[in-house]
Amino acid sequence: MIINKLRRVWRRRFCNPAAEADATCWDRPIEFLRQKWHEVPGHLRVNTRDLINLPDDELLTFWQREFQQATSGDLYSGRGWYHEKYLSDMPSCHLVDFGSGLGFDSLHFAEVAEQVTCVDIVPENLEVINRVARLLGRDNVTTCLISGLESFQALPENYDILLAQGSLHHAPAHVVIPEVQALAGRLRPGGRWLQLAYPKSRWIREGCLPFHRWGKITDGDATPWAEWLDLDTVISRMGPLEFDTHASFEFHNGEFIWFDLIKRSAP
Repeated sequence: MIINKLRRVWRRRFCNPAAEADATCWDRPIEFLRQKWHEVPGHLRVNTRDLINLPDDELLTFWQREFQQATSGDLYSGRGWYHEKYLSDMPSCHLVDFGSGLGFDSLHFAEVAEQVTCVDIVPENLEVINRVARLLGRDNVTTCLISGLESFQALPENYDILLAQGSLHHAPAHVVIPEVQALAGRLRPGGRWLQLAYPKSRWIREGCLPFHRWGKITDGDATPWAEWLDLDTVISRMGPLEFDTHASFEFHNGEFIWFDLIKRSAP
């Protein structure tokens, strides 16, 4: 009942006219979000529907070049730093990368992790990751396509680390909370929750826009939603599960906020 009421409120206040017109909006969130997220960020934004048509050698060359550019130089402070920081935490771990995009994080950590599961809503994104993983010889990488909440049942239980690099602030709370709770419920006690989001300070700097309009500023014209998150909001969405804060801070000139949380053992 509460979730249905939230849906009605968000539809009235925040859904854009085009979404209302074709009757998708947030009643069918996966289908709605797939219209955007075959366009994935790297050094530049690229469309995986184009990438899957490349021959293997061209795809691998493209991926390696984009990976290098997205993790070094000026962009080290956006992505490269956590690649370096968390690499030593990955051996013997099972990492779930939720919203894995081009697999820059997944395939980097797969060099040392025991197992990596890449999770995405766009099949072309996962096809690119599967091909690049094969070309790199990363046979410890598997993929999971999300088509609805039932898809979360296919994820591993008692995995060690959750990485959500920008995927859990691009839909309203009534869409995200069930996903967060499904992911958190399958994370082992003592496991790490690593999440990137946008901070409130950035939202204020960029004009305090409604979230359905702010997404166009943060991630391009086709982006249906972007909202800011803070530590209290992230932790509250996991209830009744409890997490301790290992770290939380803004970075990359205040463009992003990072949450590093540890799941408490059951009392």
